[in-house]
Amino acid sequence: LPDLWDFGKADFVLLDHKKTLYLPDTITMEKLDIIQRGTVIAADNIIYPGAPDYMAHVQQGSQYETKVRAAAFEYDLKWKEGWESKADGISFSRRL
Repeated sequence: LPDLWDFGKADFVLLDHKKTLYLPDTITMEKLDIIQRGTVIAADNIIYPGAPDYMAHVQQGSQYETKVRAAAFEYDLKWKEGWESKADGISFSRRL
């Protein structure tokens, strides 16, 4: 990646893709210095389907300040008989 572009520092990163890639993609961006002090990362669907390894990374230690906000699961199937709504959330983490 660094051979293709000089990304510089990101002010804001949105994670809303395959949940199992949240952590490895974040670590890659940290190693490339794309995520630096002051960068804010918003990660969607951290409760359902969930991204527990990513959340452990941004909640443990002193590299990030993280807040979680409740959010509706956007693919809710309320119209489907027997469907139970899923609790979900978005995390906002600021690199310290």
